[in-house]
Amino acid sequence: MTSRIPFFLIPLLFLVSASASAQVYSFLNLPASPRSAALGGAPVSVPDATISMVNSNPAYLNRTHHRQVATNIGRQVGDITLGFVSLAYDAPNIGTFGTSLRYAGYGSLTSRDASGVSNGTFNAYDLATTFLFSTDVGPSLRYGLSLDFILSDYHHTSSTAWAVSAGMLYSLPENNGTVGLSILNAGRQLTSFNDFEEDLPLDVRLGFSRKLQYLPLRLNFTAHHLHEWELSTVQDIEKPTFAQNAMRHLEIGGEFLFSDAFHLRIGYNHLRHEQLKTTNRIDLSGVGIGIGLRLKGIRIDMSRSSQSVVGPLLHIGSTLHF
Repeated sequence: MTSRIPFFLIPLLFLVSASASAQVYSFLNLPASPRSAALGGAPVSVPDATISMVNSNPAYLNRTHHRQVATNIGRQVGDITLGFVSLAYDAPNIGTFGTSLRYAGYGSLTSRDASGVSNGTFNAYDLATTFLFSTDVGPSLRYGLSLDFILSDYHHTSSTAWAVSAGMLYSLPENNGTVGLSILNAGRQLTSFNDFEEDLPLDVRLGFSRKLQYLPLRLNFTAHHLHEWELSTVQDIEKPTFAQNAMRHLEIGGEFLFSDAFHLRIGYNHLRHEQLKTTNRIDLSGVGIGIGLRLKGIRIDMSRSSQSVVGPLLHIGSTLHF
């Protein structure tokens, strides 16, 4: 087992030490999966994760995803559209390979010169192509690794980058529990906007999931941005306290597993709540809800995540074998 650990972690540990707060490619922080969105954003310890969740933890990829394809569409305020497609292939005695494509389009925008005169319209978008590999190490432990190639195109300016992510998933069958760890988006820009290099949105996540013994409920707890203690927001008047920072690192979610065909989900992301909340009303920003359905071999997931006055983020996705 120990001979494989450095292969997955050494490049990530090197890049973590060189990364800081990111200014670009923030679309990588958006949940690609309706299930992830409903559970608070990006849980890393879900034991039966589908291939649509592999961008939260590459170790989610496993042999049960063989010839599985997932497509997800998200819609936010205005013309902002999110898209995701992924598929996997398992090679016996080697491991499982996967690939995915993430897209964020911002609709038609107006181009203006320095004096405000319109020069027509243009489309802006972000795109990430991902290649993944995972392998089991014994009956309880699995590792995963992914490589991303990223493109952001905003009219006359564009930027490209590469990123590496790694994760592990450890099962605790005697406790109905799972522990997950992921290091996401560690990398560098290849070309930058206006020759000004910026950092990628690095995220180190640790999570724990457990199914309750007497209730059809599985709880998920995820601590994110573990490499960076202070998580300030533009709404902060003073420096966040210890308790405020601790809460901002947490995502909490629950899945009611009523049957194999129907799941109900709810989650809460405190950092998102602090970033988007308003002071003049009761605000549900940071709260996500969703359902999962299984219909004749097709898995359908839907979610709604509150973004306060910005408007909700709506997701719908399907997963099937071909």
